[in-house]
Amino acid sequence: MTPVPDGVVRQFYHHASQCNQGEEAEILYAFSRAPNTMNSHMYPPPHGTALVWLMEHLATKSRRTHLSRTLAAEVAENHLPIPLHSRARFLSLTAARGYGTLARVLWERYSTGKDKITVVGNSALMIRMVSLFNHLAQKMAPRKRDRTGNAGPRQHDSEDFVDFTNHILSEYRHCHQPLSNAHHRVLTSLARAYFILGESAEGFNTFKILMERKEIPDIYDVNVALTAMAEHHPRSAARMIQRMIEKGLRPDAVTFGTVMHHALLHNDMDLVADMIARARELKDVRMNLKSVAALVRASVAPNDDNFRANQRAKLEGAMSIVKSLMKPHSISSPQTGKYLVFASLRADEPVMAYRFWKLMVKDSTEWNDREQQFQRRLIAQMIRKHHKRCRLDNNQTLAMLSQLNRAPGIK
Repeated sequence: MTPVPDGVVRQFYHHASQCNQGEEAEILYAFSRAPNTMNSHMYPPPHGTALVWLMEHLATKSRRTHLSRTLAAEVAENHLPIPLHSRARFLSLTAARGYGTLARVLWERYSTGKDKITVVGNSALMIRMVSLFNHLAQKMAPRKRDRTGNAGPRQHDSEDFVDFTNHILSEYRHCHQPLSNAHHRVLTSLARAYFILGESAEGFNTFKILMERKEIPDIYDVNVALTAMAEHHPRSAARMIQRMIEKGLRPDAVTFGTVMHHALLHNDMDLVADMIARARELKDVRMNLKSVAALVRASVAPNDDNFRANQRAKLEGAMSIVKSLMKPHSISSPQTGKYLVFASLRADEPVMAYRFWKLMVKDSTEWNDREQQFQRRLIAQMIRKHHKRCRLDNNQTLAMLSQLNRAPGIK
């Protein structure tokens, strides 16, 4: 069979990109890279803007995302040209898919020459690359050195990733010097990169440049900074929120939720209550049970093999948040309630399961709802089990079973 002329294939990719026919272009590319096809004829990949367009489709829309690696590898190995103003986007897509080796090859290729600023100075690409290689460095860092006390190959790989990450950041800083005159987005991106790397002091110093220019950082970037701080010092992050308010920057529900999450992990319930109170003082912050549902769920999720040891405190913390945010006679979030019931049962806490069921599920779903029936049965079974082990007294047991629609008495 005579192969289709290469020119026709290139025109097909071009017109497909113009008409945004991603699936059709994907089918052709997948066919052309099948082993049987390649053994008979090597069809060309798309070129120019169609190349970046197909990469965007394969990396973000296609189910066959492995084809994005194939295309990126072709570009890297065969030195296929990427249009100047699309280079950063192509590299960002490559890094976003986690193709570290390919992203590095392409970044190093385009980080030299007169047009290097389009790559090394691109904020979105810098964040993607720093995030990827910081992750790889942490993943490769060995927990222990070998028996001789020397660093093994994983340690060398980790150090190489760290050095490369620092090089990316250094090049980004250099092309935007002096930082005092840098664009707002350049500085917020640089601060975010520092926070990703755990260099909080450098991140806040970068924010100071904005403050000195009377510019307010984006709330998203502030939340990134707060996450880095709250992970280790939630009360310091809370004080930062107060300073934000004083300077005219309005925090959102994510801001408060970030600090509340880490306060929960530190078992600092006073700080959680304080964050809820502060959020309510700000009329434009919509802090309700729905807005913190993900926070509540994350706070009780098991995170290690011995999660039961402190699970009771986490469940109590979640209960405190729920009760503080529920208004009288309001409908709660039954899905969050059901999640908390199951979390309590997993932790062998039937009383907490009962309390969440009564507060959030009982009157918020139909009594004959199958999932609620199932949960009532599980709660009752565990209550009976705890009663038999003398962990619950008669009065408490009877009261709960009665509410769960069980007949009086304990069998």
